[in-house]
Amino acid sequence: MIQFDEQWSFVKKKQKHYDPDETPQAGDFWDHTAIAPDSKLIVSLVVGKRTKEQTQKLVSDTQGRLRKGQLPALFSDGYEGYEPSILEAFGRRYAVPKTESKGGSAASSVQHVRLYPE
Repeated sequence: MIQFDEQWSFVKKKQKHYDPDETPQAGDFWDHTAIAPDSKLIVSLVVGKRTKEQTQKLVSDTQGRLRKGQLPALFSDGYEGYEPSILEAFGRRYAVPKTESKGGSAASSVQHVRLYPE
């Protein structure tokens, strides 16, 4: 299992106080991580602005570090950059049927997607 996520930080000052005339190496930055939660192993780390390009770098690097043909379950938060990056690197989407809790409502609002190489 691999979990994709990001953690926010800032360099010199927060983005809202950042002047665009200053160095681009200041303001909000994100640690984009791919973690194997069972072992706490960081499979990949990409530091930079929170963009789809950075997410694509993370997913591509993660895919390159796995054994050829190995496909773990992949999970992410709702950040829009993950789905297209994961689909491009790993294959196609497979929707998992939703489960119902005892109260009759959906057990979770999280969408789980399994991906299989084409």
